[in-house]
Amino acid sequence: MITTNSELKEKYDSFYTDSEDEWRKTGAKRKSEHIIKMARRATSCEKLVEVGAGEGSILTFLDQAGIAKELYALEISTSGIDKIKEKNIGSLKEVRLFDGYQIPYPDKHFDIAACSHVIEHVEHPRLLMREIK
Repeated sequence: MITTNSELKEKYDSFYTDSEDEWRKTGAKRKSEHIIKMARRATSCEKLVEVGAGEGSILTFLDQAGIAKELYALEISTSGIDKIKEKNIGSLKEVRLFDGYQIPYPDKHFDIAACSHVIEHVEHPRLLMREIK
């Protein structure tokens, strides 16, 4: 089984701090607009997962839009998970640490899986894309 290399994981574990919150919010607004358009085209969007949720800025906008009844977050970094939890996102049902490749839910558990600006950071992008599919 392939997992995120330990050096990269260690870097991201302390990556998310307050120093770039505004910059991340600015980028997340535009990214979330694309996800919202996609979700509105879906016949159903009960559950949406963000794979590589970072510090939760995109999830915050998705929650404000009311786009899914339940939001889920997967993140490789403990600092990202801590930031997501601090946001108290209303429709967020679960935040999980994951290994960067194996989504810890059964197939077809989600109506939509979003993954924004993550693929370029992984060693084996095809493996992650296959898992998201």
